[in-house]
Amino acid sequence: MASSSSKMEEEVEDESTEEEEELERFDDFTIASSWERFISEIEAVCRLWLADGPKNLLEKGAVRLTSPMNLYKVKSVLKYSKKSYCLEYYFEINSDGKILDWNDVLHDLQLSFGVKELLVIAPLSSSGVVLDAPEATKLLSSVAIALSNCE
Repeated sequence: MASSSSKMEEEVEDESTEEEEELERFDDFTIASSWERFISEIEAVCRLWLADGPKNLLEKGAVRLTSPMNLYKVKSVLKYSKKSYCLEYYFEINSDGKILDWNDVLHDLQLSFGVKELLVIAPLSSSGVVLDAPEATKLLSSVAIALSNCE
């Protein structure tokens, strides 16, 4: 009798393990198109960077730019259709690990757009392909939607 009850317990444990595995492999079928999956990938990367914060991004290997001195960059490669894109997040921090206030030495993009932090997405190609208007619009829209979902 004791062996049959332990056998029953094992079967119940096996069933609960199978249920947990099914939950772990949940597929979100509401993300139907490749464009929606691309937006979802951008959103996931941005959420990860926001959750980590500047100090943790430094510990995870953010690259320090040579000019301006307190500007750092992290990047991620994303695929959409048959192309690869590089998503880069630029941020400034001081020695305390906090975001800096405005200073005299800023990156050109910071000066041009009046921002402290910026996100850049660009095609990853060795041929230096210039984007056409529809592709540029789609990339801008993708990033805008992903960032609005992060708020």
